[in-house]
Amino acid sequence: MKYISKLIIGVLLIAIIGGGVVSADVRNRDVALGVDLNFEKLGTANFTPLGVVTLSKQPNEKGDKGERVLRVAVSTGTGAVYAYANQNNVFEVGKTYRVRGLVRADASTTTCRIISYTAGAGVAFSTQNTTWTPIDVLFTPNSSTLSLSSMQEIDVPAWCEFDNISITPYYGEVRNRDVNILKNGKFENGGGELDSFSTTETVIDIDPSIGSSKALRVECTGASCNYSKGILGAIGTYRATGCIRSSDPTQQACVARGTSDSAIFCTTSTSFVCFDELFTTQEANAIYSLRPASGVVGHYGDFTMLSVQPYYGEVRNRERQVLVDGNMEAPNMNAFDTTGITAYKEWDEERQSQVVFVQRGTVPVLNWFPYPLTIGKTYRIRGYMKGGVGGLARVYNLGVIVASTTSTDWVYFDEIFVAGSERVGLWGGVATGVSTAYYDNISITELY
Repeated sequence: MKYISKLIIGVLLIAIIGGGVVSADVRNRDVALGVDLNFEKLGTANFTPLGVVTLSKQPNEKGDKGERVLRVAVSTGTGAVYAYANQNNVFEVGKTYRVRGLVRADASTTTCRIISYTAGAGVAFSTQNTTWTPIDVLFTPNSSTLSLSSMQEIDVPAWCEFDNISITPYYGEVRNRDVNILKNGKFENGGGELDSFSTTETVIDIDPSIGSSKALRVECTGASCNYSKGILGAIGTYRATGCIRSSDPTQQACVARGTSDSAIFCTTSTSFVCFDELFTTQEANAIYSLRPASGVVGHYGDFTMLSVQPYYGEVRNRERQVLVDGNMEAPNMNAFDTTGITAYKEWDEERQSQVVFVQRGTVPVLNWFPYPLTIGKTYRIRGYMKGGVGGLARVYNLGVIVASTTSTDWVYFDEIFVAGSERVGLWGGVATGVSTAYYDNISITELY
């Protein structure tokens, strides 16, 4: 096994912002935004003072890890007087962030806040506690500037102290375990919650070993029969699971996106068959549908253990994956656009896992679809690849090569790139219908 890597993990990621240097440190495998928010650097050069303010580092007397805290002191004035320690370009307006840390005020007349600085600032956290107060809040900022603020309410000097502030993008708490959009997918609390179109629905008893003692029988009573509703709110990728059986081995019972096509999973089995599939929607409030056996009047399908959830990518090593099916373990190629190219999954003995085989066709690249990247964002990509016939494997961000090898042995790669396109794809080689390449366990995570 050969290994290549241009990423040195211990080096901070550097971004030039407003003439200063801002770096993203990694804590608990989260990408923490901002600079020196644990306040261990000497001095306050990473913060821009605003207002009647004095910024200083003070000894950490809490007894926990770290030597310093940040003090934001406000001088006397008339009425409410504010002081700010600002950092620009920390937030992206409209995104959600998790803010954690410790804050305390010098007196109960002093208000300490963490905000996104603007006129009518968005407030993440506010306290007047004089003891160290832990923070763990979600926050959607209305400006890009992080501001640590103190405000005095009476005409005396005042200060707030901050320590170990962590700001990370928030994608949800293991969002692939979200609450099922279907409230009664086991049908143990009555019937279903979709709408009948030329169907009748009956809750029946089944063998509970499948995970539920009930199923919903959907029987076709007329043309274009389906049991459906527009419950898939946002455009995107969803994960559908459940178990189905058909009344007739010559007729298909299906779970589908839409009322007449775009099947997610179908079976002709008269015994329950369980499924776990990813699918995408192209419009808001898309229809989720249960279709009786081939839509033939008098035939039915039985459905149980149904679940449909938004899918935001798998979690590997506590990192949120941008790619759907980046580990190549799904039983199908639904996460890719296979138009004009030969691509399929196969077992690899050396890797002891399922990998993707790609052969160039009328197009050279196998793209993930829907396109997963955001133009201008910085990503880390890791994985394994090897050349086949022609001896060349590459990962492309549209026309830009992100990673490449000429080795016909498995090669590990680890790169950072800025997305110039929403696309990311796997190269199928130079010669149409001849060149081949292999890929496995591709991970893309957003850095900033």
